[in-house]
Formats: sequence, C-alpha cells, structure tokens
Amino acid sequence: MEMKRKTEGKTAQQYSGDLEGICEHHGEGRKQQESSAGHQEPEGQTRPYALWLSGTGIRRGTIQKLRETFLGLTGQDPRQFAEEIFCMPESELREICRESFPEKAEKQDRIAERLLRERSRDPVREWRELSASGIWFLDRDAMAFPDRLRRMPDSPYGIYGKGALPDDAVPSVAIVGARMASAYGRDMAMKFGTELAENGIQIISGMARGVDGISQRAAVGAGGRSFAVLGCGVDICYPAENRELYDALPGLGGILSEYAPGTAPMAGLFPPRNRIIAALSDLVLLVEARERSGSLITADFALEQGKDLYAVPGRIADPLAVGCNRLIRQGAGIATCPDDVIEAVTGVRRTTEDETFAPDYLKKISLQEPERSLYEALGERDLCDLSFLIRSAETRLRCQIRTQDAIRYMMDLVLRGLAEEAAAGVYQRRFR
Repeated sequence: MEMKRKTEGKTAQQYSGDLEGICEHHGEGRKQQESSAGHQEPEGQTRPYALWLSGTGIRRGTIQKLRETFLGLTGQDPRQFAEEIFCMPESELREICRESFPEKAEKQDRIAERLLRERSRDPVREWRELSASGIWFLDRDAMAFPDRLRRMPDSPYGIYGKGALPDDAVPSVAIVGARMASAYGRDMAMKFGTELAENGIQIISGMARGVDGISQRAAVGAGGRSFAVLGCGVDICYPAENRELYDALPGLGGILSEYAPGTAPMAGLFPPRNRIIAALSDLVLLVEARERSGSLITADFALEQGKDLYAVPGRIADPLAVGCNRLIRQGAGIATCPDDVIEAVTGVRRTTEDETFAPDYLKKISLQEPERSLYEALGERDLCDLSFLIRSAETRLRCQIRTQDAIRYMMDLVLRGLAEEAAAGVYQRRFR
C-alpha cells in the first residue's frame, strides 16, 4: 500500500469535494497555531488533526492500533498520522481499517464509517474554539506530551488541560485516599501535602473530596504545585465542593483529563483516570483506604507501572485503615512521617525519626490529670462532644469533673496543639 503524500500543507489528492475547503485551510491553521493558542498552551503543541481524531469518540486502543498500522505501512512521521487519516481517500482509509482488524469485518466497517462521518467537522475551527476557552490538548506525538505518560502501558492518545503540565524533571508524589476520611486521615493528608510541597515535590491527585482534595489544597497553600487528574472533562468541576481548589489549580499547577471537554463524571471513567495519576508520579502514597477502595485501584496501577508505593499506617481496628495496613503487610513502604516519602523520592532525609516525633511526644507526657485522661478520651472517637469526654475521663479517674473545669482543660489542650475544636463543644485530636 502506498499512501498519498502531501506538499506544502496541501493534500495531493482530494477524497471528496465537500472537504476541499477544510483540507485547504489547514496549512494556514498550522501557521497560526502558536499565536492563537494563548498563554495556557504548552510548548510543543499538538496539531488540529489530533484534536479532531480525539473527538471522534473512537477508543484509545483502537486509535493506537490504527496508528501502528499506518506507521507500518507508510513509515511516515507519527506526527502526520491524524492529518493523513483525516485527508486520505476513502479507499485507503478502509484499507488501514482492514489491516488493523483483519478478522473483524464488522469493526473495520464501523470504524471507517465513523471516521468518514466525523470528517464533516472542521478541525481548525474546533482547535481555535478550544484554545479560546483556555483549554489545550496534546496528543502523544506532540513534543510537550509528558514522558511519564508516553512510557506508561495503555498510554492515552491525548491529554486535555488547563494550566500547566507536571515537570518531568521534578519529583512527583500522588496522594490518594478515603473520600469520607477520619480526623486522622484529614490531618495526615494536610501534613504530607504541606511538607512535601514545601520540599519542592509536585503533588498529583484526583481532586476528590476527602484526602485527595485536602492534600492538594495543603500543597498549594504551602506555595507548592499540584495537578488534578479528573474523571470528567477539564471544564467541569467535580465535586462541586472543591470549586475553590478547581479555580486555583490552573495558576498553581494544572487540571488534566484524557476525556474531552463536556464529558460528565461517570463511575466508569474514574478507574481509568487512576492509571494516569499513578503514571505522572514517582511514588504513590495512600492515606486511609477501606478494604474496597478506589484508592487501591491507583495502588494496583502504581505496582503495574513499577512505581514506589507507600501507605500511612492506621489503627488495626479502624475500617479506614484496612487497605493501608494490608498494603504495608504486603510490602508497601511505611510512611510514618513526610520524611519517609521525601527520602524515597529525593534520597535525602532532613531529620531523624526521634527529632520528628519529639515535640508532640513531649507535649503529651507533660500532661497532668485530668488533662491526660481527657486527651486519651479523644482517641476513642473521631469527634467527641464535651459530655462524652467528661464521662470517659471520670471513668478513668473514678472521680467527677466539673463542666467548667473540663472546658478549661480542653482549651489548654487546644493551645498546646494536641486538640482542636471542630465545632462548638466538639473536639478532635490533632495528629500533627
């Protein structure tokens, strides 16, 4: 099979009179691409044809097979693949489909018909509209496409984004975990997100409620960079409660998705996006995960991709700790403090474990009764109201504690950094 070649951006053979205008103005579209991309577009941007192909609704595995067949038959530059598919004669397009799926005649026809129908769209116009909306697109053959994604198994054909891309040369850590996190999980997500970001590590996550969003807010709050990989289009904020984070990320990192703008969040889209979270990271850190948790899918992808996997240990009787404790038992790294993770990705440890834990330990052992018993009572629940704390402490001490005294003791624990008031008269232990 000998494919038709192009000269000076024009097709050598037109396949349909209806498409002449589209094919002829693409040369101009390529020349204007950089100027119309706007400040959001990464360097080494993609061509309009790749954006068109991504928007056909054809699955990434099918596109990859067509690409492999095209390159094998023509030996052309991979960057010309989408443009050739758009402009080649129908007979050659059908031959590509036959060669790609030789034993699936129905699929050959279905893919060919889909591509022919989609040629009614104007790639240059769509590219300009996308760029004007502040969203960019990179296909896997674009120069700026992240090497971490290009090397991964089942690599996406392309990636949409708002803001920047993670820097391949900078250490990256994915922090994922329970959506309905406990006070301990929320505190750990904030602690790890903050300290890793302060040490120049990029934080990757899914912007989900709970651990994901908390770690990302902590990272940007510490002046670091964070990147969210969504299970919907990048133009959709999901969940809505993370709107403030969603609005901040393009200027302090980026928002990424392999799904086209307008794609609504659906359950089946989230597991595949987890493979991208893992691929963009050097290490995946789990902070709380139930026995059956979406975070464990990310952990599985990390192992498949040869990435380091760490987990924050939890109480053995806590359902939210089952996933993390099991991973540790199976050989995952134990993240007892941020330095464990920092050392794993940078090879440098800032402090010793004794130095890390000494301040809180000294605060705790310096407590006198009944403060000590009130503090111990905080560990029995995530959230404790004053009446529960008094009853628990009285049981331990076998004496009564006046309400006004308990309030004063609890305020002292708050000032020492060992507790915090989650609501009026409701307290939780601090783990930082």
